[in-house]
Amino acid sequence: MTQQIAFSLFNKNIRVNCVAPGVIKTPFSQGVSSGSLHKYFNLLDIDREKDLCARYGTVQEVASIVAFLLSDDSSYISGNTILASGGYTYGRCL
Repeated sequence: MTQQIAFSLFNKNIRVNCVAPGVIKTPFSQGVSSGSLHKYFNLLDIDREKDLCARYGTVQEVASIVAFLLSDDSSYISGNTILASGGYTYGRCL
């Protein structure tokens, strides 16, 4: 969908991108923080002290990505989905 909207707005000089966050530490994710996700990390033998993907992201980290996408520094980026998951993708840590 992001690519289609970006394509349709390209001639109007409008960039369209998407931010897809992983588990972000918010009140909504509190139930997950003490339950299944921690158990899943343990099953994968992930060291939460060392592995980037074994910690929760912060609202500030996602906001920083959005701020970058709104800045002139990202003027050549359009039609992309930025995955902000700390390296945790496709059911495993990179």
